[in-house]
Amino acid sequence: MFARISPRYDLMNSLMTGGLHHRWKRATAQLTTANLSGNSLDVATGTGDLAFALARCPAITSVVGVDLLPEMLRIASSKAFGMVASTTEINFVIGDALRLPFPDDTFACATAGFSMRNMADVPAAVQEMARVVKPGGRVTTLELTPMPKGVLSSIGRLYFHYLVPFLGQLISGDRAAYTYLPNSVDYFLTADGLAQVFSQSGLINVGYVRLGFGGVALHYGDKPPVVRRHQDIESEMALPDVATDYERLKELNQERSAMEQLVNIYGRYTKLSEESADLRALISEGGDHELVEMAQHELAEVDGRLSALTEELKFALLPKDSNDERNVIVEVHAAAGGQEASLFAGDLYRMYQRYASEQGWTVEIMDSNPSDLGGFNRIAFSVDGKDAYSHLKFEAGVHRVQRVPETETQGRLHTSTVTVAVLPQADEVELNIKDDDLRIDIFHAGGHGGQNVNKVATAVRIVHEPSGLVVVCQDERSQFKNKSKAMTILRSRIFAAEQERQQAAIFTNRKSQVGTGDRSERIRTYNFPQDRITDHRLGTSVHGMQRIMDGGLHEMIDQLIAHDQARRLEEASA
Repeated sequence: MFARISPRYDLMNSLMTGGLHHRWKRATAQLTTANLSGNSLDVATGTGDLAFALARCPAITSVVGVDLLPEMLRIASSKAFGMVASTTEINFVIGDALRLPFPDDTFACATAGFSMRNMADVPAAVQEMARVVKPGGRVTTLELTPMPKGVLSSIGRLYFHYLVPFLGQLISGDRAAYTYLPNSVDYFLTADGLAQVFSQSGLINVGYVRLGFGGVALHYGDKPPVVRRHQDIESEMALPDVATDYERLKELNQERSAMEQLVNIYGRYTKLSEESADLRALISEGGDHELVEMAQHELAEVDGRLSALTEELKFALLPKDSNDERNVIVEVHAAAGGQEASLFAGDLYRMYQRYASEQGWTVEIMDSNPSDLGGFNRIAFSVDGKDAYSHLKFEAGVHRVQRVPETETQGRLHTSTVTVAVLPQADEVELNIKDDDLRIDIFHAGGHGGQNVNKVATAVRIVHEPSGLVVVCQDERSQFKNKSKAMTILRSRIFAAEQERQQAAIFTNRKSQVGTGDRSERIRTYNFPQDRITDHRLGTSVHGMQRIMDGGLHEMIDQLIAHDQARRLEEASA
């Protein structure tokens, strides 16, 4: 007995030792309780009892037999397998018609078998099987199992299992498998040889090879490299030695996360493409008018989803900003406008705080200098969470506010400005800041702070002498915490300054519609009397000031992301 299932079960011992007749019940019970839907079982020899057991086993979705006894063929057929075919050598059986509880169980599987005496027969056999099972169908899995000489009494046959879409979840879309049983390992070709043989057959080129105990699984098809890499990463992450290696696991997880969107789109695209092809085939066959009309209506819907998915794929393929996955430091400074600018700086901080809360991010004030009327002359805060930088980077620039201040007795409209800087956070390991390059001053904190103010020197000023950057932190009562926060801000500023320098060298004289993020660039105007916010990069305005300020900033940011993607797609196509 030779069995190939996943996870692997050694049916050789459980079924052959002591006789099949007395052991098949226990073995079948093992298969029944295992979650093996979507797998197949290759039976080298057997009896009617074994066939009866397999026919009743819901975990097995297809069975292929070599030199099966006529009794086994008869019983297998009587147990509602979808198709029983025979040749003079009785070298294949059944289609998959075990009515499993899947949404697509109305589909039927077909199994075809062909006698082969040497590998030269492979191309013709493959073409014929692809034609018999599904004209134009794609083959996505090839399984080759070399068997030692003498194990099987009949040898050199190629078996084709065409599994319906719901059984191909691991491969996205339809799944097909070839199993070749040569009589000697001498007949086994190398990966390059197999690639050549199957390319000559007119099928898709070989993608990659996986070696495994007892055989070779050769997967090929039109899967993009990113999908294959995603599968390899998941396999590696499951290895015991990797699971205990935190650094390697973190590295793999980051790489996998970067691929998730593309892999998800590919899976949906493959499934929709198959649905479209099936519907077109149904329409072309004609038949019942009402059924054809329903298929045409569904086809229009599927093709519409395919078209939208194609556009989504275009954007997903655009190069990513290397900082998009980072946490950020946001610095808000009151500029022109005195107290009114400080008040609006406080309004912007609260807007970002509420937006971050809506996104599930965490906000922590790193440093602040409150104004007398409740605003901020400056405030720096961190935002930690998934895709924080990819969203907040569009907020960098000059924000202009037009409103009548509360202190204005004449009712005159004032214009004030606030600058916002968005800095990607840098890890310590990414920047080598030498202690000799830093000048650290400790002094008494000023402003609000209770009895501790001016009694204990806890405020910290750090000067990075090579760049001239200065960071001050005094919000915490602990000198250690203030120093830690100051270093976090300093690292982010140095990191951002270096990136700006590199980008300026690469993109000299280039300025995009969305903006460079330079602080001198006016990006948005908040007109309170007209209840209107105008984004000058988009050239559009929205009404409902309070809704945006209370956490609805996503309305603006989502438009900016889409605008940026469209611009980059246009540049990539130029």
